Amino acid sequence: MVNSDTKKRTIQSIFELFESLNHTQKQIEPIILGILDDLKIVLDSFKGKSKESKTKLETTLKSAKNKNVQTAILKASDILKLDELKCYEYYQELGYNTNSEISIEIVIDDIINHYFQERTSLLNLIIAIFQSIEDESESNIHQELAKKVVDQLLKDDKFINNILSQYQKTALSSIPESFASNWNKSTTWVKQNLVEQKCLLKILFLIYYSRVMCNPKQVIKIINILIETKFGLKQNNQAKFDKESLELSNYVSHLAIIVFIEILHLETVLDDIILPSPPVETHLFSSPKHIIELHNIIQKINYQENVGPIFIAWAAFLSRISQYLEEQQSSLEGEYEELANFLKPKDDSEVAIIQAIRASQCNVFEYLLHALKGPCYAENEDISIGYKSVLKGFFTIIMVGFEIQNISDFDTFVECTIELYNKQVELCNQFWTEDFFHEERRSFLDISRARFPAQFNLFIRLLNSLASGPKAAMAVFQYLCEVPTFTNIIDNTRLDNYVINGQTYVTKRDQIVIPDINDNWKFMIAGETMGRLVSSSLPYIIQWQYNYSAWHFFFCIIENFLQMPIVYDNETNLEQSKIVTVTLILQLLKTILSECKEAGSELIYHFSEFTKTKSLLKTEMIGKIIRVLNRSVTLDNPPENLITSCIYCLKAFLPSHSHEIWTFLYQSTIIPRLSFYALDGVKKIRNQSNNGGLQRLLQSKEMTDGKYPITLAFLDLINTAISEIQQQTQDMDSELYNMKLEVLYWSISYLQSDVFPCYDTWRYVNNMEKFKIGLQILHIFNTILEKSPFYTKKTNTNINESIKQNSFSKIENNNQGDMGIKKNISFKMLQNSIINTFLLNGTLYHLTPLLNVIGTGQETIKSFYLKNQIKEAQELEKLIISSFKFVKYLIQYRRYCYPNVISFLEQALLDRIVYKNEAELITIIASYANYEYNVHLCTNAIETLNELCIATAQWGKNRPSFVGYFTSTLCKQYIDIILDDGQSDALHTSLWTLMISIIQVQHGLAKILLTGNIDRFKIGSSTFKEKEDEKSKDKKSATKNDEINSKSILSAIIKALEKNEEFYKTKLDIILLIYKLLDLLWQNALNYYAILEKLRKQDIWTKFSNLIFKSYKENSDDFSLSINQNGQLVSTWNETTKSISNHYIINSYILRILAMELHLCLNHQSKNEKDPLSKTSNNFKNLFNKIIKEQSYKTWLESLFTLSFDKSQLLRVYDEWKLACPSIELNSFSNVENSDKTVNDDAMESNDDNAISGSLKFNKRDYGDRFLFDIQLINSKFCFVDVNEKINEQSNLLLRICLLNHKLSILDAQYNLLKSWKCFIELSSAHLGDSFWTVSTKKPFITLFSFIQIIAEKMKSYGQDKDYSSRSELCFLLLFLTNKWKSMLEKETSLTEIKIEDVKSLLTLLILSLQQSNTFTTYEFGQVTDRSYYISLFSLIYFTLRSYKLIINKNKLTIDCNLKSSCHTLFPIICSFYGPMLRSLAENNYQGDSNDIRIVSSLITELIHSDYGLNSSIWLPIVQRYNIIQLLLNVFCTSISTSINDDPVITKTVLYVIQAFSNYAAGSERLALEGCITIFTNNSLSPVIQKGNLEPYIINGSEKKRNPLHQIWCLINSITISMLNNLRYNQNFIREVIGFMGIYENQIIKSLEITDNESITYGQLEEIVKITELGYQLGQCCNKYTNLNLPPILYIFISNSLNLFQNLIYLLQHTRILSNRAVPCSNEEKELNNTKSIKFVEETEEKKTETASLTSKKNDNNGKDDVNLKSILKKSKNNKRSTISTPFIENIEYLIIKSVRNLLACFRVFSNANFILKESYTQWDDNLTILAPTMNTYGPCSFGTMLDCLSQCQILYDYYSDHKNNSAERNQEIINDIIFIFEHTILILVTQIALILRSQNQSYQTKIEIKSEANELKNQKCKLKGVDQEFLKKLWEFLKVHEKSVN
Repeated sequence: MVNSDTKKRTIQSIFELFESLNHTQKQIEPIILGILDDLKIVLDSFKGKSKESKTKLETTLKSAKNKNVQTAILKASDILKLDELKCYEYYQELGYNTNSEISIEIVIDDIINHYFQERTSLLNLIIAIFQSIEDESESNIHQELAKKVVDQLLKDDKFINNILSQYQKTALSSIPESFASNWNKSTTWVKQNLVEQKCLLKILFLIYYSRVMCNPKQVIKIINILIETKFGLKQNNQAKFDKESLELSNYVSHLAIIVFIEILHLETVLDDIILPSPPVETHLFSSPKHIIELHNIIQKINYQENVGPIFIAWAAFLSRISQYLEEQQSSLEGEYEELANFLKPKDDSEVAIIQAIRASQCNVFEYLLHALKGPCYAENEDISIGYKSVLKGFFTIIMVGFEIQNISDFDTFVECTIELYNKQVELCNQFWTEDFFHEERRSFLDISRARFPAQFNLFIRLLNSLASGPKAAMAVFQYLCEVPTFTNIIDNTRLDNYVINGQTYVTKRDQIVIPDINDNWKFMIAGETMGRLVSSSLPYIIQWQYNYSAWHFFFCIIENFLQMPIVYDNETNLEQSKIVTVTLILQLLKTILSECKEAGSELIYHFSEFTKTKSLLKTEMIGKIIRVLNRSVTLDNPPENLITSCIYCLKAFLPSHSHEIWTFLYQSTIIPRLSFYALDGVKKIRNQSNNGGLQRLLQSKEMTDGKYPITLAFLDLINTAISEIQQQTQDMDSELYNMKLEVLYWSISYLQSDVFPCYDTWRYVNNMEKFKIGLQILHIFNTILEKSPFYTKKTNTNINESIKQNSFSKIENNNQGDMGIKKNISFKMLQNSIINTFLLNGTLYHLTPLLNVIGTGQETIKSFYLKNQIKEAQELEKLIISSFKFVKYLIQYRRYCYPNVISFLEQALLDRIVYKNEAELITIIASYANYEYNVHLCTNAIETLNELCIATAQWGKNRPSFVGYFTSTLCKQYIDIILDDGQSDALHTSLWTLMISIIQVQHGLAKILLTGNIDRFKIGSSTFKEKEDEKSKDKKSATKNDEINSKSILSAIIKALEKNEEFYKTKLDIILLIYKLLDLLWQNALNYYAILEKLRKQDIWTKFSNLIFKSYKENSDDFSLSINQNGQLVSTWNETTKSISNHYIINSYILRILAMELHLCLNHQSKNEKDPLSKTSNNFKNLFNKIIKEQSYKTWLESLFTLSFDKSQLLRVYDEWKLACPSIELNSFSNVENSDKTVNDDAMESNDDNAISGSLKFNKRDYGDRFLFDIQLINSKFCFVDVNEKINEQSNLLLRICLLNHKLSILDAQYNLLKSWKCFIELSSAHLGDSFWTVSTKKPFITLFSFIQIIAEKMKSYGQDKDYSSRSELCFLLLFLTNKWKSMLEKETSLTEIKIEDVKSLLTLLILSLQQSNTFTTYEFGQVTDRSYYISLFSLIYFTLRSYKLIINKNKLTIDCNLKSSCHTLFPIICSFYGPMLRSLAENNYQGDSNDIRIVSSLITELIHSDYGLNSSIWLPIVQRYNIIQLLLNVFCTSISTSINDDPVITKTVLYVIQAFSNYAAGSERLALEGCITIFTNNSLSPVIQKGNLEPYIINGSEKKRNPLHQIWCLINSITISMLNNLRYNQNFIREVIGFMGIYENQIIKSLEITDNESITYGQLEEIVKITELGYQLGQCCNKYTNLNLPPILYIFISNSLNLFQNLIYLLQHTRILSNRAVPCSNEEKELNNTKSIKFVEETEEKKTETASLTSKKNDNNGKDDVNLKSILKKSKNNKRSTISTPFIENIEYLIIKSVRNLLACFRVFSNANFILKESYTQWDDNLTILAPTMNTYGPCSFGTMLDCLSQCQILYDYYSDHKNNSAERNQEIINDIIFIFEHTILILVTQIALILRSQNQSYQTKIEIKSEANELKNQKCKLKGVDQEFLKKLWEFLKVHEKSVN
């Protein structure tokens, strides 16, 4: 790469660098100026031998092991007579060292070749520098430098004298003795000698061409030297010439002539000669004495083959001077008078004429014609234009000085001018703009025209050569529109002669029909036309004075050709001459049409205006060309030139006359037609009879000749055709459009199957053609794939793009018979056919040429440069670039459309080995990176490698490692390029992009490149074992490891970060990529931990802090669009928008890196650390503390969003586009992959052509002009902006699309930054906790709250701007922060610092945000645009409400009425969202997440709590309006049916909402009306419950888990209980509930069974609690509120309940048994069972530790199934009862107490205790006895059981009443339950005792026993606080009364 160290550089490498134009002047200037001294003395810079050098060399080589080295170098020095040290330098440059094993002869030969190469390179470099001055093209970046160097060289005459003396010495030298002995060496020397002569003459030519005027003395000096060398013909070494030497020798001799003509400066005597004021001798004419001296020298020149031009040039020079002197005769004096007399002696002929006669004897024009066809003027000769311009001046002066028509070989002269002007745009322009207006200068053209058409071919060829360039082409066209004479040859017929002025004039009275001798034409000339007899002898030649259009005449000839019958005999000269004539006409037409676009329409207009004869229709004219083409293709020996000319003419007419040409192509047999279905190149069904004229020509003619003009012309035509189709914007469905597509389809299939796969195996005369064919085909493929924005309208066809299982698709037709389908070829099919062939179904047959081109390698291209075949080299570069683009595109396509497939193309790229280089193809692709001549080649190669790297990421386990392809030298090269600031930005950008991919995909290679540890590069060893190596190394050398290797990518990163400011201004794209790379390193921290450690030590945090949110400049210019020099459409804002957007993106990376660093450092630490940042590095800590202290995140938010964007702007542009261009959708120009159309394996089954965005683009997002819509592509199709036009009117649609791109660019970048900012806040808050929000003395929750308020404001403002994405992000952040805030609030004891007003206003803000765009009322929920946002907003409102309640509770305030009104506003909005959501759920087409439903449901249940002032009279009508209750029940039905096998989250959620409604009377009523119980008894779950098969737990794999369906059953019971509670007077409802219990009898009875030894589970007890409560409520309703009889189910229920009661009391008494029998099943339960209860821990360890109580939701009285599994535990010093050891057992006991409570309530109802208390015993019924009248507790439930229950109450009361922990809600609840149990037990005991005492059926003995127990009962003192003592008194009195009945 470019180093400024010149010592290491050979002259050859400097020359190559200068030529490559790939480096800036800044890089190359020091290198060139470093060798300026050598340039001045040219070849003398190669010093001769010297003793000093020899001794130095000997001392240097003393230590060399191999003594042959010295011998070889000294020998080489002797042979070359070259300095010994220089020879040693060459030896080293050749790659040898002092210890190399060498062959002396080979080394000598190598040194000789290298030396010669260096000499040639030095001369070539001087030539290149001189040429660079003249080169005005933009690509020439060295012009300034060249001027500087040349000015230095030409400061005095020394340089020119050096060149002259060295030329003289070289030209006259003979083979040295040291070379003469060896034939090979001597021929090498001879060639080198000739090359040096040629180069020295070239330098001389260039000096005098534009820089220096040759003064008379110098002219004499040069002439003498040239004569001495016989103008290059005197070569002393001719005996050793081979073919190449002979060619060089001819070149030298002709160049000597050119130099002579050049130094005469003929143009100074061409027009008005101005005499310089003496004695200034600038020019030869200013020194008469030198003219005479020079004349005498020239006189002495002997005749030889190349001196003719010298004589005639001198003759013309003298002729002009004598003309001038004659005119000035009167004023001549002194030397000029002498000169005049010398030139025109009185007694002798004029000197100039004598000289001209000498020249004519030399066949001067024959010689020049031969030279013009020789190597001096070959296409690859870069100075040929200079030679030609000198010759042009020479020819002009001949025409001015002599009567040109009198020259005997005039035709040869014209031939010379044809060769001279051919393809020379500048010379042609010069001729038509200057020379044409001077009669004598254009005389050769006038004379040729006067002889036309008798002399037809020469004139046409002359015009053809004069038509190069648009101006010249138009001039030729107009020149032929009106021709004044018509000359022809006639045989002897009678003429009416009359003679005027001695000239013979003829005329014919009637119309003259003039046939051509060769029968090429018949042309009518009107009667009475006068003609001049030019030749009065036979054959007569007559020149008619007749004005006509040559174009019309040409088409007569063509018509005549088409009328002729074809003679199938190639010997017929007649036939051949016709073909030649027509070919010439069409070649001329082709030249004019292709050079000048306007000429075509002018020509057609010319025909229609041509009134003298029948006008030709335009179609007729094109028709003629088509007929000629058709005819010529069928000839036996097809004329190539004619066919190619026809094709090029059609190509030129195609844009303006597409209909005729397309129709012809469609109907003709020229293009091979393929079967319509055969997209697959291998299995082609070919119609043999119709294989196309082109193919036949290719096989029969072109392949044998090795020249391919027709194929190239055809490819050109196809290219034009494609761009013509792409320009089409209307009639996308027309017949013509379909025809075009079909023709293209044939052509492309032909190229894919027959041309591209084998073109590189054909024979070529010229390599250039091979490259051109490859380039053209790839260009066609690329254009079709990339630049085709086609959304063809949907066509109803049978073509089905179904992708087979393996994703390898063939587009096939389901109905092979239906040929009508042809009409529907779409552009998509063209694309698919290419993709199928090369990506999906291709074979090596198709891919080989592509892989061959890519694998060409640098060396091959360089070899062309070395041979000076620069055009070939450049064409090859273009070809390789095109193939890279093609491969890149195909890989991208595969990545996007078939992510799970490994295509054959990728495998071929990775597996291929290029044999000539013995290297893998990937290695060759990678090695293009340091190619010096064309940076585009480097970037395309790297981009392809990048695509391949990303693509292999999708291969999974098969992913190849690139380490194997990258050799250590390649890695070094990559690192060097990245470290070298001198390289182009484009190259750096692509390399950094590649690095980014490597970091993600190729970890091993990434580590090698990042660390620069290339030494450990052992191919085959697994680089993934590096982590272990690194760890072990770390232990050994910690310090060394922290240093960053200066030759590594890491050092480049550090360097860039240090130059942040500078890069920010100049290389923003690159710094952006570097930050992206750092971001990825942190993302992949696990793989790169050691590398991150190194970076941390480099203090990168301070570098970041300078950059975060620095300001940037805004767009200030006016917005306008124009086309730049490269033809790209650019706006004035482009650069600024890019830099603003990149600025945002860089900041987003920095924030993410900071967040990730925080996460990495603090992820594993405990939360309670005082200073959480202590684990991070100091700089990082300082940066973070600064951010926290200054609350930078707030200011960032403010500066973050400067742009307001309204989505309606986008929609407006779409609408305008539809009006302007209805046939193509604007989206087809979109640069962004359409996210809705992500292609997965099954998404491709649509018939729609648009399944993948039509333009098939995968380029990365480019901020600025082309961000969303590609304006370049739009403009290329619709031409909104023309070249040289600037647009700034708002009316222009393209301008507005571009403006939109700019706004969206900034918006997108800001959005990215917002996401990173959000991530930063979230991670900082999560890891740093309160310390992140602690600012000065404020409490953290206050800081956080004020921040929440700011964000809420911002969120609302985004809603106004309709920037929904940003609004969502802020909403998610708010949700996170509010959660955090709520948890902070929960920890605080007092919240007085927060103003309740602020919280209220926050809620109001959130509700306003919700109201902004309430889109969901108009859409079905499935289509809501921004669902996640609304869901988050609902969660946010829910949390804010909860936090509000928390503050109110802690501050002991009440809910404000303003808040209530906000809730009134909020409720209908949520219902309007909830309704459609439920409907889509009920209809089973819900797209969202089940979590969303839970959130909205929670908010609804939260709001209908009475706290918020929404009583049922307010919320029920709203709920009704949206039909929510019915929908909830419907959702229950559908979701329960789908969730029998799945997790029924939605069913549970819905039931919670129903339960919330059922808590209110109005809600219960509505539910009953909607048939809630009916639905509960009639759904998919009912059969399972009916059978009693619903288990509380299910087995899930190896463990049990809670059965969700059982939880649903419990919930259903809860709801029924709630409703029963509210509708206790509604008999119909009670009957429904009785039915409910009846239906589910089996499950109910099963649930009440707890046997003695069976284990007890939490779920089972939960069900018992619900069932017992339901039984109690139902009994209560039947007994108390209505007069219904108790249903039978209740009797069954009660009988089971008594046993249950007995078992439960037993468990309460025996804690240990309870602990053993209670079994935890689910993981959650097991966890609770494994932790010890706090009370247990305290008692066992006797420690007093403060413990945080575990809170849980309060379980509503109605038994809402929200019971949390975490218990509230308290201290107790009561030792009567053994302590419960785990929270799980506490929970079990809690449920048992609840069940006992419910059972006693049931017993009270069923034993009708109240009735017994109130009524007379006479009305009592024995059936009311439920207890066994015994104290035995082992039988049925008895009085003894009840007494046990009473005694247990006291123990439990003591156990739970010692509650000193801070949250005693549950304890209190349990105590209340215990009191309830106590009271009810006594009530039931007393009433049951009374029943027994009064019973007729009991024995006296029993009554006595019972009575004594009753006394004991009365005497027991109740120690329970809270028991109703009055009530007890009543009971005791009641008991006394009935005791008396038993004496």
